[in-house]
Amino acid sequence: MSGGRTGLTALTVAVRLLLALSFAPLAGSVPAWATAPALLYVAVLMVRELRAIDWSDTADAVPAALTAIDGSKVRRREDHDVRWREPSRRRCREPAVAREGEP
Repeated sequence: MSGGRTGLTALTVAVRLLLALSFAPLAGSVPAWATAPALLYVAVLMVRELRAIDWSDTADAVPAALTAIDGSKVRRREDHDVRWREPSRRRCREPAVAREGEP
């Protein structure tokens, strides 16, 4: 069994995370249209790996298919984030109020 047993791995990961956090504002300043080509390239690389899956073995095929399908919905969830959504232009139906003299 291999892996980090001494805690040095956790310390290294923590230090690298703190270093990466300093670059977060820089990454946030890149517009979405500029990241699209890189995302498409990564998607092509990931789809290419689907050929290597043994689709006749359900133990391999089911998790791979679920991951591929669920991973495709990630961007859509961000697009429908409530915090950034513009107010809806549809008007909701207000309940009818009876006027005086009307049943």
